[in-house]
Amino acid sequence: MRAPHLFVITSIAAAAIAGGAPPMTRGYTDKEWEAVYTKFVQRPFPVYPERLRALHLEGGGVFRLYVDPAGQVKRVDTLKSTGDLELDAEAKKALIRWKAKPAAKSWVADIPLEFYLPNRHPKWSN
Repeated sequence: MRAPHLFVITSIAAAAIAGGAPPMTRGYTDKEWEAVYTKFVQRPFPVYPERLRALHLEGGGVFRLYVDPAGQVKRVDTLKSTGDLELDAEAKKALIRWKAKPAAKSWVADIPLEFYLPNRHPKWSN
């Protein structure tokens, strides 16, 4: 039996494009995370390829989503790589399919996410 994969979205930040990008160095509160995360009505998870799980390849990255007023993600940029091009590609393939509620103007969201095997996430291991 295959072990399930674990995908974690760790935090999120958003800003109007006109207001500039959110800083990457500060932490975000649960309230800030919830305010932006709930703007997305569809959030498909990325595939964690079996081959990479078998190699115990893990990593976290940060991806910037450019969302248009209709709620479509128009572009995804890698701000910080997961450390593997294939994991980055799987993350981007999923994030481009995210859908947000319509808004008055375009906006960006920075989505940190992590690929970890069960029981190996640094925050949860002993």
